[in-house]
Amino acid sequence: MSTGARPPRRVGAIDLGTNTAMLLVAERGPAGELVPVHEEELYPRLGEGLEAHGTLATEARTRTLDAVRRLADRASEYGAHTLSLVGTSALREGDRDGAFLAELRGVVPDARAIDGEEEARLATAGALAATGVRGPFVCIDVGGGSTEVVVGEAREAGDGFTVHAAHSLRLGSVRLHGRHLDSEEPYLDAYGDARTVAFHELSSLRAAGCSVVAVAGTAATVGALVLQANGEPWREGVWVHARAVDDVVELLVSLDEDERAALHPWLAARADVAPYGAIVLQALLHHLDAEEVCVSSAGVRWGLALALLDAR
Repeated sequence: MSTGARPPRRVGAIDLGTNTAMLLVAERGPAGELVPVHEEELYPRLGEGLEAHGTLATEARTRTLDAVRRLADRASEYGAHTLSLVGTSALREGDRDGAFLAELRGVVPDARAIDGEEEARLATAGALAATGVRGPFVCIDVGGGSTEVVVGEAREAGDGFTVHAAHSLRLGSVRLHGRHLDSEEPYLDAYGDARTVAFHELSSLRAAGCSVVAVAGTAATVGALVLQANGEPWREGVWVHARAVDDVVELLVSLDEDERAALHPWLAARADVAPYGAIVLQALLHHLDAEEVCVSSAGVRWGLALALLDAR
């Protein structure tokens, strides 16, 4: 009979967004920290055409089911004992009759659409776990169809956080790209949209006395471009000056799609929508009067993995 220690329990978490489908397979480390075992990101673009037509396109549904099947197989390959999927903006807005969710459950039985508040909480849990930020914070998760903003306080011992306010904004890289396809000044109009939404939804919220954290694909790509310009490799939880975010936006909007795709590997599949996500982040930092932001590639999938590991 074996007397060896039992291997750590592994979980798989899929974040199905408007633009991406992201998998995290993870386990607990010796100190209880989340340890990523495997991460993978695909770009099925579930929300393509949703802004114009208000429903999920057949082609987008097919691409997304194929992507989810691939990620489910990969989670199994990496030894996930359980697998869960949460769908965010595109699924909750475009799948009004629940038919596509039923198809997803044929691949991942534990699949569900989550509202903006839960999305914000999961993204925040992931952000704090990945960055180690403590004390008062504002967390920004710029997605393809929506942007979540959470105001709260992370306890110093690292044992959770308190949410004071959570906002889900109808701003995102894919949404703004679709909205301004025919605009003469698409980037300027997108910035105006983002500032207007921030003014109305976030009112007098400012960053004074708070750490500002930005997570997921847009934030990580912006941070990676800042580091690349300084000759540095990507690292989680890097602090970036707000002026450097302005510089990245200026660079992205000055290039055509092929030139953007060549800038960095993370831009290859998002070169068309990347400027719009960066503009949303820029506009929110301007609204908050933030001088710097801590950026991370973590987000909803990290928060979901933590919840699964806690659910013994």
